[in-house]
Amino acid sequence: MTEYGWTLRIAAAVQQILELRNDEKFFELYEQSLIIAQNSKILTPLSDNLSSSNRTRQNSSTLADYYVTITTGKRMAYSSDDMKTEQRRIFFNILDVIYFEMSRRFNTNDDMYATLEALDQNSSTFLDTEIICRYAETFPFYRSNEFIAKLKCQCQLAKTLFLSVSDLFELYQEIKKNTKLDLKN
Repeated sequence: MTEYGWTLRIAAAVQQILELRNDEKFFELYEQSLIIAQNSKILTPLSDNLSSSNRTRQNSSTLADYYVTITTGKRMAYSSDDMKTEQRRIFFNILDVIYFEMSRRFNTNDDMYATLEALDQNSSTFLDTEIICRYAETFPFYRSNEFIAKLKCQCQLAKTLFLSVSDLFELYQEIKKNTKLDLKN
């Protein structure tokens, strides 16, 4: 598989993550996860026996003059709607982190992947001057118009040379022949 193929797969994965980021998809996945948990006898935060405790709670005597709404170390009791809202918030946060991390890691390398594909003789973009020159221009010392013009000519010459031969030995013979002609002139 060419590097371009991987780039397309990464872009498809990123698109899939973006398509998951909507309320309809979240509620569908949320309901499916509750059914799976129930069938597997896994306790969920909405289960009655998960929130009940056999231990009696006593508030600290140092908090006697204060109004205490929740104690530390005790799970918050969520209503069904509050739990869905909290799970939705977590779900979207996870999708956002995955999306931004994939964008950071892979989108910045698109030019490099396209250039690597342009260097593959079996690629349809083999020695494409626009792709190679665009990548060369990312480096400050290759930005001059003179260098870019030379690079375009070299790519066209190499492309003609590489595509006219079928194997490396033939390429060697062609280069050797052209070198002898240049030396005689």
